[in-house]
Amino acid sequence: MLERARTWRGTDLALFGLAVSGPLALGLSWGGLLPRALAVLDVFALLFLWRTVPRPVISGVEKGSWLLLFLTGLFGLAWTIYPLIPESVVRSFPPLAGYGLALVSAISLSGRHRWRPARVLVPSALGVLVVAAFDPLAPLRLPVVLASVSIVAGFAAEAGTGRIRRLARIAASALVAGSLAIAIIHFLPWAQPFVEATVVRMVESPVAASGFSLESRLGDASELVLSPRVLMHVTTNVPGKLRAGAFVHFDGVQWRGLGSPPRLLVAEAGAIGGDLGSWLDGLPGQVYAAPDAPLDEAWLPAAVRTRIVQLAPVVGALPAPAEPLLVRRSEPVVIDPFGILGPGGRGLETYGVVSSPPGTPRPAPRVLPDARDLLALPVDLDPRLLELAARLRDAGSPSAEARLARTVAFIQSECHYSLKPGRFRTKQPVAEFLFEKKRGYCEYFATAAAVLLRLQGVPTRYVRGFTVREANRLGGHYVVREADAHAWVEAFVPGRGFVEADPTPAGEYDAAHGGIERGGLQALMAWISGRWAELRALIGVRAGWAIVARLGEVARALVRGRPGLVTLSLALFAAAWLFRRVWPLVRKLREHRKARRRALEPAAPPELAALLARIDRLWARHGRRRPLFRAPLEHLASIPPGALPTAVRAGSERVVEAYYRGRFAGHPVTAAEVRSLHLMLEAATSRKAAS
Repeated sequence: MLERARTWRGTDLALFGLAVSGPLALGLSWGGLLPRALAVLDVFALLFLWRTVPRPVISGVEKGSWLLLFLTGLFGLAWTIYPLIPESVVRSFPPLAGYGLALVSAISLSGRHRWRPARVLVPSALGVLVVAAFDPLAPLRLPVVLASVSIVAGFAAEAGTGRIRRLARIAASALVAGSLAIAIIHFLPWAQPFVEATVVRMVESPVAASGFSLESRLGDASELVLSPRVLMHVTTNVPGKLRAGAFVHFDGVQWRGLGSPPRLLVAEAGAIGGDLGSWLDGLPGQVYAAPDAPLDEAWLPAAVRTRIVQLAPVVGALPAPAEPLLVRRSEPVVIDPFGILGPGGRGLETYGVVSSPPGTPRPAPRVLPDARDLLALPVDLDPRLLELAARLRDAGSPSAEARLARTVAFIQSECHYSLKPGRFRTKQPVAEFLFEKKRGYCEYFATAAAVLLRLQGVPTRYVRGFTVREANRLGGHYVVREADAHAWVEAFVPGRGFVEADPTPAGEYDAAHGGIERGGLQALMAWISGRWAELRALIGVRAGWAIVARLGEVARALVRGRPGLVTLSLALFAAAWLFRRVWPLVRKLREHRKARRRALEPAAPPELAALLARIDRLWARHGRRRPLFRAPLEHLASIPPGALPTAVRAGSERVVEAYYRGRFAGHPVTAAEVRSLHLMLEAATSRKAAS
C-alpha cells in the first residue's frame, strides 16, 4: 500500500516545509509529545507515498479538512460575538482541531501524487497555524516564516513547468486560509486585550477602553473608547445600577478598596414560599442569604428581583443591585462590607439576586470603617476645591441630604459629559476637571462629587459598576455591554443610610453611549443568546416539562415581540414552497420550447457559426453587443447609421446575408466565399486599428 519515494522535487520539499510548520506551531503553543509525533509523521510522509488511494478516501479527506476549517472559523466567531460555548469546549476544541488538521496535512503529504495540494495540504497546514494562534502569547514567528518560505519555494519550483492553473489554485487556497486566519485572530476574545494594547501604543495620546477594573485612575486617558462587547443579559422588575466595586481610599489620582475580608453568604435551609419562591426555583444552584438579612419583613414579596445571564466574566465581582438579600447561584457567594458580591464568574453562568425594594433605607456597612477613611483626602488638594466646598456647604440647609443635592446639582450644571476630555496637564485632575476643562466622563464626575462631599463633612464612597438602561431593553430583558460601565457615589445620610447619587448628566451620558440596535440581525442574535443561555442553565437543574414550558414562553415572546419578523419568516417559507412547486414546471416549459425551436430550425453549419461568432465579437468591440434573444438580421437593422465604421457595416451585411442564405434558404455557402468573408472582416478590423 506504501512505497518508498525514489526522488524528491522542489515542490515536494516545499510541501514538507509547509506541513511541518503546523506541528512546530502546536509545539510552541501547547508543548507536549503529540506535536513531535506529528512532525515525525510528516518526515515519514515525505519518505513514503501511497501506492493506491481509493477515491472515497480521497473525497473523505478533502471534505474532512474543509469541514474542520469551517468549524474552526465558526467556533471563533461564535465565541467572540455571543460566547454561548461552554468553557470545556473552549479549552478542548482548539487542540482537537489543530491535531486533526495536522494529521490531515500529513496524510495528504504522503498522497501528494493523488491529492492536489491546493485542496487539502495548503489549507490544512495554514489552518493549524490559525488554531495555534488562538494563544496570543505563543512565539509563532518561526513556523509562520517557515510556512511563508515553503509557499514561495513551491511557487518558484512550479514556475518553470507551465502549470498556471495549479499555481492559481494554490494561491487561491492560501488567500482563503490567510483571510480566515486574519478574521479569526482579529475577533478572538483571547487576542482582544493584546490588540487593544497594541492600538494604545500606536496612538500618540493614551486611550482607555470602557470596562470594569479593580482600580480607577484619573488623568491617564485622554479619550474613552466604548466597547460594544456584551457582558450580561439582565431581567429585572426595577432597572437600576449593578454594583461591582466600592472604593474608599483616594490619593488624589486613584481610588482603592477598603481591604477588609469578605464574608461567606449562608445557604438558606428553609424553603421560601409564594411567588418569590417560584421565581427562585426557576434559577440554577442554591439560595444563599446575606448576613443579618431581614427575610421576615412584610415588604419581601415586593423586593427587586434581578436575573442575570453573565456571558463574560467581570473581574473581581459578581454584579448585583444594592443591598442584596438573597442570591441563587451554582457556586458559593461572598459579600464584602459594602455589599459587593463575589467572587466573579469565569464564564457563562446564570444567577438571581433579591434586593431591597426602592426607598428602603440602606444601613451603614456591616463592618464600618474608621470615619476618617470615609472623609480622608490628600493633604495637597488644590485650594480652589476647599473654597468651592465651603460655598456649597454654606449655601443652604446644613443637613447631609441637602449638601448632597446641592453638590450634585452644581456639578451637573457646570460640567459636561465627554468621551474625549483631552490630556490632563496637572497632577490635580479633580481641580482641572472642575475649574478648567469642565468636561470628562463618569469617573471624573463621581470623583469630584466624592471629594466635595468629604470636604463638607459628608462620608462618601466611590462606586463602580454598570447601568441598566432603557435604551438597551430588548424584548423582556436588558443588554449590558462593557460600554455601560459607570461610576457614581454613595453618601451616608443619617436616618437613611448610604444614599446613591449620580452626578453624571443622564441625558449627555445616554447620548454618548447610545443603545443597542432594536432591529436587524444583531438585535435578533442578542435576543437568541439570552434565551439560549437561560435554557442551558435550566438543563442542569430542571428537566422535562419545565424546559418544554420555557421553550413555549420563548416562542410566545418571539411571536409577541416581533410580529414583523414572524410575518417575514412565514412569507419566506411560503415563497420557498411556491418556488419548489413552480420552478420544475417552468424548467420543463423552457426545455420544451428549446426542443421545439431546435426541431424547427436547422442547425447552422460550423463555418457559418464561426462567422457569426466573429461578427458578434466585432459588434461587441464597437459597443453594440447582440442580446441572446435577438436575431442577427434584427440586431443589424437596430444599429443606427454611423454607429459602425463603413467597412465593418459592409462586412456585417455580407456575413448576415450569407448566414441566412446558408441556414434558412437552403443555398450552401462555398468554402471560397467563407474565406472571402473572413478576409473582409480581417481587413475591416485592420482599418479600424489603423484609424
